Amino acid sequence: MKSLACAVQGLGFAVRTQRNMRIHLCFTFYVLWAGYVTKLSPAEWAAVLLCCGLVIGLECLNTALEQFCDRVCPERDEKIRAAKDAAAGAVLAAAILSAVVGCVLFLTGGRPAAALQWFLARPAAVLIFSATLAAWLILIFYRRTYP
Repeated sequence: MKSLACAVQGLGFAVRTQRNMRIHLCFTFYVLWAGYVTKLSPAEWAAVLLCCGLVIGLECLNTALEQFCDRVCPERDEKIRAAKDAAAGAVLAAAILSAVVGCVLFLTGGRPAAALQWFLARPAAVLIFSATLAAWLILIFYRRTYP
């Protein structure tokens, strides 16, 4: 149980301190909503969830590596920079792959038209979408300093 609490604390730290993590979570929220709206198959849900989990997990690892490197070597070091860049590159590669998977799933088979019809049939959903987008933007760009 303690290890679960530590893992949740680590995830919370990444969400609080890393803007990119909040961006990934925002995209995850809307991708899950799009999956619901477009009625993904179980296999498609599996692909979406794996992509989302991969990106979020790699962002946590990138955060951990950056924190560790900054603690061990606070001054500029080329090898540390290369390690941090490689970790960031892993997140980028996973995010690009996830975007490609999302395009394949959501931009084919009449899904854009189905999503539009879903929203046109539910005017309140447009308001909810707009409100959640505003909330996400505040969460993403809100600046706060954490230890």
